[in-house]
Amino acid sequence: HWLISTQVVERLRARKAGPGIVADLVLSVPAGLSASAAHQVGEHGAVALRRAASEAGVAVADVQVHLDPSDRQERDTCLAALPSTLEKRVTSRALRHPRVRGVAHCVVRYDNTKVLAKVDVILPDAMTLRAAHGVAGALRRSILRGVPELHEVDVDCELDERRARTSRRGVGRGRHTSCM
Repeated sequence: HWLISTQVVERLRARKAGPGIVADLVLSVPAGLSASAAHQVGEHGAVALRRAASEAGVAVADVQVHLDPSDRQERDTCLAALPSTLEKRVTSRALRHPRVRGVAHCVVRYDNTKVLAKVDVILPDAMTLRAAHGVAGALRRSILRGVPELHEVDVDCELDERRARTSRRGVGRGRHTSCM
């Protein structure tokens, strides 16, 4: 599951506050990570925690994120690139495919020495599962070639159910089909 865009959740504490909870999230991040990149990792962690809590039916009043530097060695990982920069590059690469109508969601995260991406693309409603699987495979190869910092990319396909849609750049939601 794509919970936190960092290597280690050191501690998660939550307490009831009114109708919801207040959470303290402690993340371990690479010691050499820039302050800007570490801040973004913390933001991703807070958003992911809120999303997971919401899916579980729990209201979150506040999330306090604390970042602790880790002394682990990060080999073969380009930590200079911000997740948001890589997400923009992955999204741009996905939108180049002629069958992709849009990108519903994209997230990049660090996992030990690897940089991983997950992208949800919107495909035409009439597309067969075989064709969607082919598009997902082509996208995966294209993204890995075009964004060499990535070690893995997961491509999920959503079918665009809006027949009148003409824009390739818009974001929307349709039926979800896991393709890769």
